[in-house]
Amino acid sequence: MTSPLQDKNLTRDKLRRFIASARKHVPAEQVQADAATDYDWQIPHHFSPDQLVALDAFAKTLAEQVAGTFENLCQGDFKVTVNSVSQHFARSIAANISTERSEHYFPTFTTAKNNQEKCGFVGISPETALALVGHMLRDSDISKRDDKRLSELEESILMDIDIAVVEALSAAFDKNAGPAVQSSTQLVKGKWPLEFEGLDDFTSITLTANHPDGNVELVFTILSDIIEPVLGTKVKPEQTLTTEQIHDLIMQNMHDVSIQVIARFSSAFMSLGDVMNLCVGDLLLLGKKTDEPIEVLLNNRPSLRAYPAASAGKYAVVIAPPDKE
Repeated sequence: MTSPLQDKNLTRDKLRRFIASARKHVPAEQVQADAATDYDWQIPHHFSPDQLVALDAFAKTLAEQVAGTFENLCQGDFKVTVNSVSQHFARSIAANISTERSEHYFPTFTTAKNNQEKCGFVGISPETALALVGHMLRDSDISKRDDKRLSELEESILMDIDIAVVEALSAAFDKNAGPAVQSSTQLVKGKWPLEFEGLDDFTSITLTANHPDGNVELVFTILSDIIEPVLGTKVKPEQTLTTEQIHDLIMQNMHDVSIQVIARFSSAFMSLGDVMNLCVGDLLLLGKKTDEPIEVLLNNRPSLRAYPAASAGKYAVVIAPPDKE
């Protein structure tokens, strides 16, 4: 007979056999059809579910601040609503700008603490740009013209509007203990306006301002790290482990796991590695006599079948094949 303690190496093969054996005795659980959700690898998942709720609330605060700014600038009533809140990688936004928004304006902004590094921008379409200039000049015909290009004067007016809009963003941040931001007074057109690239995480908040003379849409694209203080403390992700490191940790912890092995009225504690090394014909010594076949329970679940035996004058059970009744 082989001793269950001779080979303590816990291999992947033994783990598979052990799981397969135990699975026969565990009833299959019914899985709800909607239990699993799709995971989109094309977008970042920078925020936790609780932070996403806080992000939606922040977007509404921003909408209120922008509404007040437009009313002061244009002397009219604006109802500003949140169209969407989404997360994107820098490279996907840059690609979208180059293919679909080559005529859009992207005035940038920085944090007050570091006015050298741009941390976001406001996306403004040609139609919105004309509408904003028209609202400022009290001339609704400007937004109706066929030529959407802005003159130097109109670009200067648009820059003034952007400065006020970024101040609204800063006010929204301030209401939620966020950082102060300021316009970098740089109007970029048709190209990615920031130094960030690749897989840097950004959050986009799209607002629509409704007005009888024409609606406008603003897209605030902000480095996700900048928004974190508004949403609460973010737990820093743990160091990424390699596949080999994860495997080694699992195997190390499996060796250290203690499980309870119960045979009728006697019980003993063995390491998981020892139990997985049990083979047909191995003996488990007991502290009490038994005269009928028994089941070996692993953490209260049937796993092995055993029959009464004796070894060195002590009560024991001998391990039987798994399929033996």
